[in-house]
Amino acid sequence: MNSIKKIGEAQEQEKKMTERLLAEKKMHEQTLEQRLRERRKRKEENAKRMKMDNKDNLASATTMINYGMGVENSQSTEKLTLTQEHLRIVPQAPITNKEVIYAKEDISLFHALEKHAVNLHGVTSADVTFEQLMERLLIHSLSDLEKARILFHWITFQNLNTVVWSSSIKEDTPLGYLYDIKVEQKGYATLYMRLCVAAGLHAKEISGYLKGVGYVPDYVFQEQGSDPFRGSWNAVLVDGEWRLIDTHWGSRHVVESDDATKLTNEIETVYKYEEHYFLTDPDQLINTHYPDEEAWQLLDKPITIEQFQQLPKQWPLFYKLDLRQDSHQHGVIQVDDRGHLQLQLFSPQHIRQDARFRAELFTKDKRKSVDGKILESQFFHHTEGECEIFHIFLPAAGSYLLKIFGMSKKFDDSNEDDAFTNLCLFQLNCPRVTSNQSASSSQLLAPPFSRTTQYYGISLSAYDINLAQFTPSSGIVECDAEGKASVTVSVRHDDFIEFSQVFQRAVGDYRLDERCVQWSDTKEDMLTVTFSIRAPSNGNFVLTLFESHVRDSPSLKSFAAFLVVSRFIVDGAAAPAFPPTVNGKLGPVRRVMDGVAMRVGRVHPEQDASTGMCVTDDKGEIVFLFKHNHSVTLMADCDARDASVLVSSTPEHTVIAVRAKHESGQFALKLYAASPGKSKNLPLAFCTLIEVPSLPSILPPYPKSPTNAWGPMLNNMRTRGITVHKIEHCSSFTRTRFNVDLPGFDPCVVYKGGKDINIDFKYTKPVHIKAVMQRVDAESKVDDFGFVSAADETSCTVLMRFPSPGIYSMSVYVAEIGQTNYSLIYNLLCFAHAPSRCLEPYPMVYGPWNSSVRQLRRVLKHSLERNQLHKIKLSLARYAKDGAGVECFPHVLLMNDKNQVVPLINQKGFKYEWAYLPGPGEHEMMVAVKQEVGSSSLALVLKYVVV
Repeated sequence: MNSIKKIGEAQEQEKKMTERLLAEKKMHEQTLEQRLRERRKRKEENAKRMKMDNKDNLASATTMINYGMGVENSQSTEKLTLTQEHLRIVPQAPITNKEVIYAKEDISLFHALEKHAVNLHGVTSADVTFEQLMERLLIHSLSDLEKARILFHWITFQNLNTVVWSSSIKEDTPLGYLYDIKVEQKGYATLYMRLCVAAGLHAKEISGYLKGVGYVPDYVFQEQGSDPFRGSWNAVLVDGEWRLIDTHWGSRHVVESDDATKLTNEIETVYKYEEHYFLTDPDQLINTHYPDEEAWQLLDKPITIEQFQQLPKQWPLFYKLDLRQDSHQHGVIQVDDRGHLQLQLFSPQHIRQDARFRAELFTKDKRKSVDGKILESQFFHHTEGECEIFHIFLPAAGSYLLKIFGMSKKFDDSNEDDAFTNLCLFQLNCPRVTSNQSASSSQLLAPPFSRTTQYYGISLSAYDINLAQFTPSSGIVECDAEGKASVTVSVRHDDFIEFSQVFQRAVGDYRLDERCVQWSDTKEDMLTVTFSIRAPSNGNFVLTLFESHVRDSPSLKSFAAFLVVSRFIVDGAAAPAFPPTVNGKLGPVRRVMDGVAMRVGRVHPEQDASTGMCVTDDKGEIVFLFKHNHSVTLMADCDARDASVLVSSTPEHTVIAVRAKHESGQFALKLYAASPGKSKNLPLAFCTLIEVPSLPSILPPYPKSPTNAWGPMLNNMRTRGITVHKIEHCSSFTRTRFNVDLPGFDPCVVYKGGKDINIDFKYTKPVHIKAVMQRVDAESKVDDFGFVSAADETSCTVLMRFPSPGIYSMSVYVAEIGQTNYSLIYNLLCFAHAPSRCLEPYPMVYGPWNSSVRQLRRVLKHSLERNQLHKIKLSLARYAKDGAGVECFPHVLLMNDKNQVVPLINQKGFKYEWAYLPGPGEHEMMVAVKQEVGSSSLALVLKYVVV
């Protein structure tokens, strides 16, 4: 039941659709009839006014004639009329071409007439006469041009494969003529002639030779009766001028096989409309249609049958694209003894923005390879200026066919990306091949060429990316003596466009990714991308360029291809391959850099980092300063084994210093970046090749940071509201070493002796703070030379002291109040050129010191001299267990290693002060606390050594 119901619903929907289409058809016919009535009324009114004007002019003229010129007799007037009518009928070259007709005539009804003709194209009844068909086509309300047009459309939309033939067909009816065409008893030209008679048009059926399917350029036309390339077409008189029409070629499209020598009984016919064959200009139709009567060439200078045979066959798209043969005017071309031919087609710039071209080469006897050489790899096609240039290298003597195809979305409605159709056909005759076709210093191009692409230059999709300029413009790239070359593409700036490339050998299509890289540069609204090439040897290579619009469609689309020719490399002097990069890209990755609001601020030594190729100074060092509007997560990677990288960062700046030895040669530096919060799989933001001069370097490598970079751990600091307030008694390493200013606090510093380094932090909520100091250039214990001297609810101070010159690091950690899990918040690197004023370590600290509110005012060293009076001053408290502020420890005391307690000399709140004179037998003094009231256990806080 459900199936029956669905069938009924489908039938009902089909019925409604049919009714709707019939209603639309009827409405269209009514609208067209109304427009024709209105136009007829306007014409009658104009004619009436002209009649009145002519009556006045006639009276004036009659007066003049009677006065001085006499009156012509009726016999002379009749003779003049006959002469004018005769001139109308005699075939003559039209004064204007098709384009001019369309420009000056009223063609406003063309679309409506074409639609009307298509709606009426089917003749389902054998009783419909030509007169009735004329009535249905509204023929008597149309101009001569409109009549010719609607008849052409009515015929060209007849699909004889779908016509339902009646059992009794009358001969002189539209259906009778169509049936005779189907069974090849009549031709389309005969039908069009009969329609013109019915429509009141002067017309002529023309017979002659045709360069139809299977024609080859060296074919010699035979006697009329025996030549297979015979056919007929029409001329029609429109507004006093003869125009040429071929309804047969205008209604059917012939699909040929790869063999251009096959004749009509071996082809496939598809019914497809072709506008070119309506009112075709005589100088275009003569290329394929040669009438038996010379006058019907409709040319001012008719050509001979021999000249007709010499013309290369051209198809309609050739003229639609406004092409012109610049290099060879004949269809048969003699090739030199190198087997080389350069063929040129002129193609205007505005046409090439919508058109694509390709070619096929095969022997006259159907072969696609000769002597083991595939003909597809023996020719090369590129664009130079406004010319499509085809270089053909025939591998052996013989006759070959070169067919050129074109494709234009403007003239094709198939919606297919590769809907190529025929343009023109040539035959190449090569009597011998005696010269070497290999590339040399005097010969740039030589086969074999790549089979992956036939065309070199920009493709149609290049215009979709607002292409402004590309260099070289010819599609051929020539390498220097080291195999180096470059291609440059400029487009209007677009934040979402990305480019990639494939570089490969022409033969074998072997990819050479390490031999090509790209970098980009943006100036104002123009993005320029340079693709740098290093060919490994002499030979032919292919560079294919791709683009993707990451916002609209991330898929890659090829927009250009270049033939790269290397022929000057001698004795292995080719430039080395590029170091490994990410996707062959150098310089800033604009989308990533813009996403984190980062840019290159400065490079030392001074140079342009956007090129992706930089050079160190004579000591093997180079520094990059990056600016960013907010904190960024960064990671740097260097692929040179003997090169080191120093990364230091602040919330708005990042410095990357690279130090390499001359053995490093050339290597890649990669910088990955993302917004804070992402720590894995960071996208590439910047990549550059670094060249090291051939000079020795004695500088030690940079120390590695425990994390991606020296400086703040931005996520940990931000979540706790921690900032660096100041760093004192040292100077910026970047400023000191390279004269490059890093705004804010450089986490890489230089210390030249004197006071201890102070690092002050501020925070918005209380935290526990601890610090760990290390020597990074030698194995020595320095953990007691770093010290948190003060910490309260909003700030803390970290001290660094240096026992000797060297490279040191300070790592600062925090934990939530009451927690013991510490997180790293800051890494500082210090290049100490001299020791500190005080060479002793700080007092040894224990757990309660790190978790308390504290400040050690005196004594800030590890040892207490015996027999000397020492005043020890400090503040010490703890965070309340209920989280409500700070409270005193139950008991704070100073005691020696004999458990003797030193009495307090002063206490105010959290502040404690002792005066102590170490005596004989005492070795250690300790600050301890009782953490619970009434408890007898003590917890150590600080410890001194008595010396």
